[in-house]
Amino acid sequence: MTITANSFVKLKVKGEDKATADIKEFAGNWVYVVENVTYGSLGHIETTITRIRDGKTLLHFSGNVGSFWGGSYMRPKWGIYRSLTDKQQLRNEKVLFTDICVA
Repeated sequence: MTITANSFVKLKVKGEDKATADIKEFAGNWVYVVENVTYGSLGHIETTITRIRDGKTLLHFSGNVGSFWGGSYMRPKWGIYRSLTDKQQLRNEKVLFTDICVA
């Protein structure tokens, strides 16, 4: 699963867009993210991103994603994904994280 951001924040699963939101809704705001993933031959993902200041849900996806198993272990990552394909679109970005729980 990948969340990309240019003018939109996109939730991608196995290269396919599953949810999209306008990046302007996120800029300058803290958000609360809950993600539940079931790994296996019948994988499932549920992701909700909520803006803290007003409780507005900015992005949500819940659905089966078929086989969602990448071998003997999974390695989740959080941060900014930036492609070097188009260097003109690279910008200095900052993402702040707090209170992360992986359980």
